[in-house]
Amino acid sequence: MTAGECQRRAKSLLNVVYRRLGMSSGATRMLDSICQVPHMGKIENIERQIEELSPEELAQFRAWFLEFDWAAWDLQLEEDIQAGKLDRLVQEARRDHAAGKTTPL
Repeated sequence: MTAGECQRRAKSLLNVVYRRLGMSSGATRMLDSICQVPHMGKIENIERQIEELSPEELAQFRAWFLEFDWAAWDLQLEEDIQAGKLDRLVQEARRDHAAGKTTPL
């Protein structure tokens, strides 16, 4: 269970308790502020914010993240190529092609 899931469950339980005790809806706002504790990690904060997005905002976020992720992958691939990390695979592919082990696309 992630920290975000744990906090949501705790908040839900506390809301039930507050309702049964007849406490005001202001308790929810108080719980929201409690859940924004400084020790919560960046990932948990991001997860929580994503979960609160509307469907339209989530679609927009997905599109942005897809581009962001591909750009990061492209950069990593370029760095790996420059560092020679793929040289062995290139040589193997060239040997296979020269040996007739490949087919035209």
